[in-house]
Amino acid sequence: MPSFKQTVAGIAVSTVIVIGGAYMAYEMPSISEYVVSYDSSFSDAVTQVEIVRETPEISQVATTSPNGGDLSFTIYDIERNYGKVIVMVYGDEDSYSTYDPNGLIAYDELSINGGTVHASFENIGEGPFAISFFQDEDGNGDLTLQGEYPIEGYGGSGMKTPYSEPSFEKASVGLGSHNFKMHYLK
Repeated sequence: MPSFKQTVAGIAVSTVIVIGGAYMAYEMPSISEYVVSYDSSFSDAVTQVEIVRETPEISQVATTSPNGGDLSFTIYDIERNYGKVIVMVYGDEDSYSTYDPNGLIAYDELSINGGTVHASFENIGEGPFAISFFQDEDGNGDLTLQGEYPIEGYGGSGMKTPYSEPSFEKASVGLGSHNFKMHYLK
């Protein structure tokens, strides 16, 4: 069972890998190829997560597949009405478990209007799918951390608590409509 620090670091690194607009990896490097640092001399130090490998643009990620049905979902309990919600949809266990951006089936950035957002993907494939998302409140394209804790909302399919890190099997959803909760630590 991973420690809380490992879980939060995993969420932060995976979110940075998968989204960010300017950073997408051609091949998923090991976690040791990422630099995560923060100045612990300040209690409000913001963690800097930087990818040390050249990556493709997010525009190279498909938003639909040529065959299959529709997937839609609502993300609710969004506490702050600003920024965007960044959504990533994976279609296989290997990509999901290694946070391989080349394995993304769909990606979208959703404007927030009230406490919910709605995502819809047509002809996405047959599934199953695992979904990850976070609220990019400050517009930097990353899940912002304070120390080792996320200060922006995040979540995903199969995520029952802010500390959950479900396997692909537990995170899997099929075609149709779903509802997911946004989680906040602070």
